[in-house]
Amino acid sequence: MKKLFICTLILVLILTLAACGGESTPSATSQTEASSTQTGRLPSSTNTGSSASAGLSPTGSAVQGSGSATGSSQATSGLASGTANPSGSVVPSGTTGAAGTSSSGAISSPSGTSSRPTSSPTKTPTKTPTKTPTKTPTKTPTKTPTSSNAGPTVPVQPSAPVNWEPVIDKDGTYHFGIGRTEYTGKLLTDFTSGTIKTGPTFMDKGEYQFVNGTLKAYTDGNFVDMYDNFTGGGLSSGNYSTARYVGVRVKNNNYLDVAWFHLQGNFYLGAEGDAVILAYDDGRAYASPVQWQLTRWCIKIPAGFEGTVLIPVSRLYSGTDMNNSTAWTVDRTPWTQLGFHVNCAGTESIDFRYVFLTSAALPSVEDLPDDANNITNPEYSYTEEQRITPFWKSNIMYNEILTMEESGSDISGHLLFVPTRIIAVVDATLQNEYVEGKDYRWIKGTNKIEWLNGSSIPYYYEGALQGKNEDGTYINDYPYWDSLSRCRLAGVLYCADRFLWEKQICVTYEYSLSQVQSRGIVYTQYQGSRLPNTVKKLNNDQNLNVLFYGDSIFAGGDSSSSRNRAPYMPNMDALIANYLRSISSGNISFRNISVGGWTVENGLAAMQPGGYDGKDYSSVSGYDLLILSFGMNNASTSASSFAGTTQKIVEAVKKKNPNIEVILVSCMCPNPQAYGFYGNQQYFGAALKQLADEKGYAFVDMFAVHDKILDYKDYSATTGNGINHPNDWLIRVYAQNILSTMVQF
Repeated sequence: MKKLFICTLILVLILTLAACGGESTPSATSQTEASSTQTGRLPSSTNTGSSASAGLSPTGSAVQGSGSATGSSQATSGLASGTANPSGSVVPSGTTGAAGTSSSGAISSPSGTSSRPTSSPTKTPTKTPTKTPTKTPTKTPTKTPTSSNAGPTVPVQPSAPVNWEPVIDKDGTYHFGIGRTEYTGKLLTDFTSGTIKTGPTFMDKGEYQFVNGTLKAYTDGNFVDMYDNFTGGGLSSGNYSTARYVGVRVKNNNYLDVAWFHLQGNFYLGAEGDAVILAYDDGRAYASPVQWQLTRWCIKIPAGFEGTVLIPVSRLYSGTDMNNSTAWTVDRTPWTQLGFHVNCAGTESIDFRYVFLTSAALPSVEDLPDDANNITNPEYSYTEEQRITPFWKSNIMYNEILTMEESGSDISGHLLFVPTRIIAVVDATLQNEYVEGKDYRWIKGTNKIEWLNGSSIPYYYEGALQGKNEDGTYINDYPYWDSLSRCRLAGVLYCADRFLWEKQICVTYEYSLSQVQSRGIVYTQYQGSRLPNTVKKLNNDQNLNVLFYGDSIFAGGDSSSSRNRAPYMPNMDALIANYLRSISSGNISFRNISVGGWTVENGLAAMQPGGYDGKDYSSVSGYDLLILSFGMNNASTSASSFAGTTQKIVEAVKKKNPNIEVILVSCMCPNPQAYGFYGNQQYFGAALKQLADEKGYAFVDMFAVHDKILDYKDYSATTGNGINHPNDWLIRVYAQNILSTMVQF
């Protein structure tokens, strides 16, 4: 358990540091730690853009064929007006359910300040949008300070955002920030050297890898638990004599909503109820409780954490028996190993960047808040439950994504519903709020939000979504990416980087639920009768093993976590699994074997002995529920052929899992303007519905759901890449509809 604590710190920080890239790292020479200073060495720094991800083609494949509907089966979705569909979808009365077309770098040294929005914004959005500082009140106020002399009280949110990127001097002095104050310590290791030694393991299915001074912990898709020890790297040569805290920096965290990080080594971590410091890179700091779990000391880290975990050495204990150990501060024996114990399930990964010691008088944990909210608006909230509650069951829409596009003199975007009240408008990271009357104007009685002159809200200039530069010339054709990570593919903008996602602002608002029916919104009904074993296991807190299988949309698409950027929303499979875990105490395990770029035919081939393209899934077994979704890469496939191949996949899975239950999910709409991508997908829903009705499978018609949404919203507000991947909001809509088949919200 001792080593777990350092690892825990590291793991925690990695959760937060999702997008820092390769940082140059000096050698770790351990000497006495320096005390805290306020030198202004670490000013606010912002990513100015990132290089394009070569190979990031939609669903991982090259452009499809002509896109013409060549199949013979071109039926409508077959949904009855105003009635529940046996296969799950609902179309309110007065509407039809026919599916079809519708209208990183180097480490910088910040000063602790951030740039404010300019009074006259440029017409072309900057690569990094200017943040509009919000008012200082917070949802969770800072606790009343005690008489502690341990350091200044740190606010929930600094008056202006900062970006603490660590700076390491040649002598190993480590500069880090808490709140608006800079502190220093001594670098212990940067993982440029050392080894991982496998120790006692439970279910060791994870892997570690050393890359450019970073220890990368990742899984193989069936990860449950791993426990290994890092040795070397200057651990035993450090000077521990004056250390008051040990810090661990975490990057590229891709864990689930709440991760438990266990640190083991030559020490154990505190007692239940003690707390450590979580220092976010944006200047926020929180007290995180140490909790008892699985007979180990552990630290609870919130989703999206990015920064540094600091553990008081006064709470470390040495000994071979964690229940009969002595205070480590008695002898301060140098550590020879750090234990990494990660307990989770899925395809998560996390990177550990630095471990350091500091003798600085840091803020007392008693003076820090214990709630890590990302926004300062006291009315704004965004919990796990709110994220997953179906929007057709609530009168509040949480963080619906909206984009603004220039058209002549108008710059505006549209919501799904007409609000009765706007609660908050925030940026894509959920960290900065825009101000009504200054940044935007809501046209009351409509679903339209307008951009105001002087606003800091980024927007698409006219023609940008058609793949044009601001001067009207076309950007590079795929696969030749420009400096903004853009190219033109199939006649539209293709981008999964800042140029796209920074313009996707998030709106939380109230609305009348009557609009669900009046607007003909399509959604999925409960289908428990077709999933009796799944429902029984959930209701009785029994173990449930879920298999996800599909193309890149199921593989991760372009969720913010898959792109290692705030707000780090989990992929669709994790969203679903997380919610099931919240309602059942049984072990909810899932495996995702989806592959980007695959057609339904590829999916079938991989289920045969010998497999396809290096993937052999013919022996996949032990699963209770199959959630299956192909189609995005089958634009030229007939609906009947698509359904037939889908059934063959189910049959192949059932050979090893005879009692498995099935949820069929049709794919979302490709961009209707993307030539070669939009084709026969519009007919797959009807064919899958028929198959589901015949075989007794549950069914989610995501094409029909998305198609109706596009009657009221722009495609750019629903996509993660401009062509055929969902963004964070539409991924949530996917998850809400899939969960609705087995959960009665």
